Amino acid sequence: MTVQNEQERLVADTLAFVQRLAEQPAETASPSTFATATAASRVPRYATETDLRQEMRSRLEAFRNRQRFLEIEREAYYQQAMQRIRAVTESYAPL
Repeated sequence: MTVQNEQERLVADTLAFVQRLAEQPAETASPSTFATATAASRVPRYATETDLRQEMRSRLEAFRNRQRFLEIEREAYYQQAMQRIRAVTESYAPL
């Protein structure tokens, strides 16, 4: 496929898309309606305030657990690095 053929296909696809948009009623094609619909679809709906609080607690607990894990991992890495440094410096230290 040549570049020109690919370009012609892309232009034809774009033209067909524009024509489909033009056929739709104005309110369904407006950008503000689209933005509102997509934003509303991302926001979860909760039956009660208790459900919202429970999800917040579970997310917060998951975050805290992750932070604890990373802290333990950092401490272990630090200890290993210090052991390696001590081994190297002790080998060069005068007796």
